[in-house]
Amino acid sequence: PLALIIPKGEAPTSEDLVAHLRDHVAKWWIPDDFIMVKELPIGATGKFLKREIRDEYKGHQWSNSRT
Repeated sequence: PLALIIPKGEAPTSEDLVAHLRDHVAKWWIPDDFIMVKELPIGATGKFLKREIRDEYKGHQWSNSRT
């Protein structure tokens, strides 16, 4: 899985995010990779446009090699 993060201020590192999530969620919920973005596409109803997000990141090359 891939997580898109809209940081407030300085962007956290992937290691910081994983460390935080390990204390709060089951390990299978932790994304394989994180991408910092400025914004996500939102439709007229205020919902995220998931199809556009999927299309944009479909060919994403994973940077983390956690197993």
